[in-house]
Amino acid sequence: MFGVVELAAWVGAVVGIGRIRRAGHPFPAAGLTAAWILLVTVRLLRLPAGDEYHASSTFGPFDIAAYVDSVSTVEWATGERGGSLNLTVNSEPDTWNFYLSNNNGTSRVLLRVFDSLLEEDAYSQEFRPHVATNWDVSGDGLAWTFYLRDDVYWSDGERLDAHDVAFTFDHIIYNKDIQTPARQICTIDVPNAETGESEERRIRVEVVDEFTVRFRFPVTYRLALSVIGTRPIMPEHALGRYVEEGSFSQAWDIGTDPREVVTSGPFRIDEYVFGERVTLVPNERYWRTDAAGNRVPYLERVSYRVVTDLAARANFFKAGITDYLEVPGSEVAELTPLQEERRFVIRRLGPATGQAFLAINMNTDTNPCTGEPYVPQHKQRWFNNKDFRKALNYALHKPSLIDLSQNSLGYPQWGPMSPSGGFFFNPDVP
Repeated sequence: MFGVVELAAWVGAVVGIGRIRRAGHPFPAAGLTAAWILLVTVRLLRLPAGDEYHASSTFGPFDIAAYVDSVSTVEWATGERGGSLNLTVNSEPDTWNFYLSNNNGTSRVLLRVFDSLLEEDAYSQEFRPHVATNWDVSGDGLAWTFYLRDDVYWSDGERLDAHDVAFTFDHIIYNKDIQTPARQICTIDVPNAETGESEERRIRVEVVDEFTVRFRFPVTYRLALSVIGTRPIMPEHALGRYVEEGSFSQAWDIGTDPREVVTSGPFRIDEYVFGERVTLVPNERYWRTDAAGNRVPYLERVSYRVVTDLAARANFFKAGITDYLEVPGSEVAELTPLQEERRFVIRRLGPATGQAFLAINMNTDTNPCTGEPYVPQHKQRWFNNKDFRKALNYALHKPSLIDLSQNSLGYPQWGPMSPSGGFFFNPDVP
């Protein structure tokens, strides 16, 4: 398999304690991670073992560990209330119901309005308390117990508790009548000792008391905190009846007045104008405060403009209509001279996360409808030949591709994971 891998940078939470500036006036950022006006999206090239790496002449290695350390030592100033943040999404929202969404743009919006047990540090990728104040794990590594805050309320005034957490997993994620991508994430393949084949097993959820919930895993699992800690929690009192009636797929559909959506995160949905924008405003009942005891978020409004065209997104940013833009390395040279005049800053964040790739179709099956092979036989002979695939990989010269297509702003990728992948990344892959 070979390919060009495009990795988009993640900006972190919009909620936090810090300030960003644009056009000469402050935009107080409401979050624990910094928000940048402009991020550079880099493209990584992946080849198999054996290819010799020659560093690009103008873009050397990026020390991720040093960058994380530098960010972790930043002391966030107490902000001031006010301001707005104007962003873009690349598609129309398809629902206000998080677990029914198959749309990246929708998820980006809804992650701002629903809280989870833990939050993941955007830089170190370590987990921190959030709705859960702390947690512990049993000696055998199978039982994870979370202790919830008692001051978290839904936007309609109801208290969030352990029953909402159990409802989210037992009645939504593991409900076979509900089609949600989250079920696969929360399902664990466990080898059968007798047959050797894998069996899909779920995580058991137990409400210990009003503010304590325990998860029991079928086996020890390295990704336990990621799987259970970052799932957005849904309100049982607002959505339970839809589950009981078998109408959950219609709950909070796109035709619902977004102000009726019950949220727990820093924002709630205030307005949706089809083809134009989604507007968020602060959740007045949000539990979080800054060091001085002031409620966050500071922002009065976050607007997501629906812009499907990449060129249009860049034009909106250059015109000052939006405050943030992801760009490929090939466009950085054009934007760099405009920083002072247009009052924005370009941040180099190193390799980004996520990936897209080009795959070779090695399918030897026949289409039952036509009787013809899915892949012509002469191509099957090519694609199923390991030497042919290796030859394709060796034919790609990564440094040249990076220099020519990304203005030297890119990184070679040796394996399936970006160097920013935390413990998923293996630096020893040759």
